[in-house]
Amino acid sequence: MEDLLGGMQFHGQMVKMGFHRNAHVGSGLIDLYSKCGGHMLDSRKVFQDIPHPDLVLWNTMISGYSLNDEFSEEALLCFKEMQQAGNLPDDCSFVCVLSASAKMSSPSQGKQIHSLVIKSDITSNRVSINNALVAMYSKCGNLEDARRLF
Repeated sequence: MEDLLGGMQFHGQMVKMGFHRNAHVGSGLIDLYSKCGGHMLDSRKVFQDIPHPDLVLWNTMISGYSLNDEFSEEALLCFKEMQQAGNLPDDCSFVCVLSASAKMSSPSQGKQIHSLVIKSDITSNRVSINNALVAMYSKCGNLEDARRLF
């Protein structure tokens, strides 16, 4: 709780100094709020204050939603919103959104994301994506697809 209070004080200082619209500062604040008690409304406010969010900021927001089980659906919505804003998902985006799908036990959603992974032809950090796919299929009860990826 002390970390959250200190973070909120830091956030206040950043607002006073005019740095609250900086993507790097915003990413740290989103991470803080999402990891310290799942304050996702505060995370979203920080995100919305940044005029042109980059991929790192989108991924931080998706990750925050994914970390908090009750916000798994919002992770998927944020992932779609990110793409509609013209940002292509990277390995981090896929790992986070696959984690959210697994928590929702949504095999159909997971399969849709798996097809996006295949279409995107991501070559970097493929092991992390495959691990997330195996975990998602396993948690959704689809052991056959999980074994095939393993």
